[in-house]
Amino acid sequence: MSHAIQDRPLSVAPRGGSSPTPASPAGFPAAVAVGSVLAGVGIGLAAGWHSKVQWGLVSALLFVLVTYALTTKVEGSRQAKDRVATSLVWVCFVLAVVPLLSLAWVTISKGAAVLDGYFLTHSMNGVLDAEAGGGVYHALLGTIEQVGIATLIAAPIGLLTAVYLVEYGGGRLAQAVTFFVDVMTGIPSIVAGLFILATWNLILGFGPPVSPARWPSPS
Repeated sequence: MSHAIQDRPLSVAPRGGSSPTPASPAGFPAAVAVGSVLAGVGIGLAAGWHSKVQWGLVSALLFVLVTYALTTKVEGSRQAKDRVATSLVWVCFVLAVVPLLSLAWVTISKGAAVLDGYFLTHSMNGVLDAEAGGGVYHALLGTIEQVGIATLIAAPIGLLTAVYLVEYGGGRLAQAVTFFVDVMTGIPSIVAGLFILATWNLILGFGPPVSPARWPSPS
């Protein structure tokens, strides 16, 4: 008798007498995504839209709306808002990744045919923009030179700054140095580089002169 009582599963009633909130099936987001894509493609074809970007935007909008409507009906408004926020994050992620993948695909598919020894060991010296030929030797050499010079300048300064902040830093100077280090860490390198390039060339006028003969002609 005691063993029968111990083996019997105990059922715990939910607090407050309320039934547990139903949950959506495991494949619910994937099913909604596939259905939204199919519906977006169908709407685009029916409307005569030739741009796949429009199809994608319609599919993304349908995905968010259908997710909210079905989740509200099944799980309630609170879970629906949570799923909408998650859906928006995924939509933004896809919208950011698709152009990147498209650019990478076009670059690789069209550039793989000319990626050889000649392309890597010849420069664009004497080759006009509209002519075929040339290579990236000048770009590779310039990149190596700039990275080397920047490393020779920045590495000692950064190392000495770190030693100062850890071992001797204190007072307003250390606070100012820490502030600027945090600012430079949070700024992307390309933004800082473009700012320095624009200031150096446009404002201070240290850039190389461009002759009118090399200006692009209006098409």
